[in-house]
Amino acid sequence: ALAGLRATLEAAGQHAMLRELEARTRQAGGPGDPAPALADRVALLDRPAFAGFFATGPEARPFALRSLGQYPLRVRVDLPERGHAEASRLLTRLLLAQFTAITAARTDTTLFACLVLDD
Repeated sequence: ALAGLRATLEAAGQHAMLRELEARTRQAGGPGDPAPALADRVALLDRPAFAGFFATGPEARPFALRSLGQYPLRVRVDLPERGHAEASRLLTRLLLAQFTAITAARTDTTLFACLVLDD
């Protein structure tokens, strides 16, 4: 997989990305490698209960938090309370971080932005 990615990056002239790939390759398997912990976190989200949240098919209605700066909207994210507690907490932290980043960076403050978390 890495060889194919490397070849694609070389063909596209993406030298900065090649340096990142080489750095990541050197880091893999070492004591400071974040990949195993990240894979464990992502695996928590790979559950049928969250499939609609990440849906990308033709019937999906994807939501991007960057829409907060463009349209007045109200969004409710209803996470399962039982059976997937750790995954729900992870998604909540991701939503909070995204919301904070988007609202702090927006220039048009005429649109009201509010995030209510009920955990």
